[in-house]
Amino acid sequence: MPRCNLFKLKQIIHYKLIGKNKYHIHSPFVYKFYNDVFCYIKSNSDTPNKSLITDYISKYYPVRIIDINKTTAIQTEHNEAVFVALINESEDNKSLWNKLIASEQVTLSIETLNYGIAFTTSDFAKQNIILK
Repeated sequence: MPRCNLFKLKQIIHYKLIGKNKYHIHSPFVYKFYNDVFCYIKSNSDTPNKSLITDYISKYYPVRIIDINKTTAIQTEHNEAVFVALINESEDNKSLWNKLIASEQVTLSIETLNYGIAFTTSDFAKQNIILK
């Protein structure tokens, strides 16, 4: 089995074991996001995920979309949401995502198997939430 596929398999297992559903989310913003967007996406797989997610979040924060395959570092600005797709596709992508969420500027990160959203606002306490 190629190394890339093994990495992806490890990420799927990690996601299934560690991810939280709505009954384990304590942040009101993330709970509302889970119910309003994430559950809808899970039940309607033909829905364009990125536009639905970014449209929802842009009601609250400016959203910047990052192509993780075309960057080596992600810079953040205060009071924004950074949408990053394909965070679990490769070890390099995962490493870049982990560096982003470890940043002092990022106060909340929402992670799924396929994408992540990092918030740089003082509205949240520092936390990383993995949704399944």
